[in-house]
Amino acid sequence: MERIDGVQWVRPSSNEASFGLKFFKRFWKLCKHLFPSWNSPSFWLTLFLLLLSLLEQVVIYYIGLVPSKFYKIFTDKDEADFASHVIYAICLILAEVFLLSTKSYVASYLYITWRRSLCTAIHDQYFVGILYYRLNVVDKTIDNPDQRITQDVDLLCQTFSQILAPVIIMPFTTCYYLYNCWMITSYLGPVSSIVLFTIFTIFNKLLMSPVAKYVYLQEKMEGNFRFKHMHLRVNAESAAFYQAEDVEKFKVNQRLEKLLSTQSRLIIWEFALNCCKNLADYLGSILSYIVIAIPIFSGKYDNMSPGDLTSLISQNGFYSIYLVNCFTSLIDLSVQTTDVVATGHRICQLLEELERLENENSDDYSNSSSQTQGSMNIQGGFNAIETYDPAIEVQNLTYGQPMSCTILCKNL
Repeated sequence: MERIDGVQWVRPSSNEASFGLKFFKRFWKLCKHLFPSWNSPSFWLTLFLLLLSLLEQVVIYYIGLVPSKFYKIFTDKDEADFASHVIYAICLILAEVFLLSTKSYVASYLYITWRRSLCTAIHDQYFVGILYYRLNVVDKTIDNPDQRITQDVDLLCQTFSQILAPVIIMPFTTCYYLYNCWMITSYLGPVSSIVLFTIFTIFNKLLMSPVAKYVYLQEKMEGNFRFKHMHLRVNAESAAFYQAEDVEKFKVNQRLEKLLSTQSRLIIWEFALNCCKNLADYLGSILSYIVIAIPIFSGKYDNMSPGDLTSLISQNGFYSIYLVNCFTSLIDLSVQTTDVVATGHRICQLLEELERLENENSDDYSNSSSQTQGSMNIQGGFNAIETYDPAIEVQNLTYGQPMSCTILCKNL
């Protein structure tokens, strides 16, 4: 339990915001709000975004083969083929620019659609009866409901719209480049990439849970700090009347120190996570050359011309580098995934608490109705309810202001 301004708040357990089975169960419930039905705009926008991502991968594949063709043209000094290949490369670049911009636009529109759906769903529960009052004033089992509805929903929808397509597309892209890499380097390329990915995935999994936990706590402390300033703004006149500036300054600085302390712990874990991510990126950049060096030095490609060998090295470099990039991209997504995990837990906690309070309201209403109906049945049913005589009867009442002849109302 944590006391803030005399109020007891429930502190989440250490595994409350972890990246595990509980998160996936909660996030599945959120997906029902993000995708209300197969005919919803968010569903079709997601399909369109996935289609654009697939087309982008096709264009990237052909762009990646452009340098190998240039190397062969330069090695063979084929001037006639140079101009046509330049035009071909420019067309591919224009196609990639269009797809990348369109994909960014669709992802942004999907974010807006998701935020509308999720906020509306929360509002539907938040404004059932006086649940908003019970949650903010009476119950107080979760911190800062307003921040969860506004800032956390915004961060969740925005981040999820950015990582959804890569997470779905990347496994298929990875399998394709595994096959191409296998055809050139035999088992060395795919196996080395998988080993590199597995090692760094284990480290990232170990680091993601504490990062997600401290992102969760940071969002809570940010809400407490913002709420204190908002509380002072609303009650500025009362604070000035009581000359409470020293007390308010102490409380605000206390909230600030708690926030900065949490952020300090967060950046330590983020430092470790970023080190792991960057190490995977840079090791992957030289892995392709290590892999292609083995068949070249063993004499497997001695029968090829210098132009063809240069083209093959460039082509394999693209396959291997992009394969490693597929793996490292999944590792890089771990940083954004921690935001989704932390905010997802906070939003689901809010929905679960609203559902609990709504069920309690329903039970209280049912019990109250049963007691009322039982009391009526004891007295002989609805038709036998006792009618009471009025305490005061008024007829032809006229009144006006004291010490004045002005009549305000008469003959009531």
